Amino acid sequence: MYAVRCPNCHASNTGSWPEGVKAAVVFGPGIRALAVWLLDRHGVPVDRVCEIITELVGTPISPGSVLAWQGLLA
Repeated sequence: MYAVRCPNCHASNTGSWPEGVKAAVVFGPGIRALAVWLLDRHGVPVDRVCEIITELVGTPISPGSVLAWQGLLA
């Protein structure tokens, strides 16, 4: 979250997350679907799915996230 402080009055101002965002990194439905599709349809091991997604979007992803998405989309 981005925060700034006024150099004159020293009041601070902090932004807010957009609606539906609850963490610093939120993967959209397309990335979640891709991960579960690779895992379920193609039998790609979860660690390899994480590696593929990380290479595609440039942000690390945990196996726990992928497995949680699998449970939600099953």
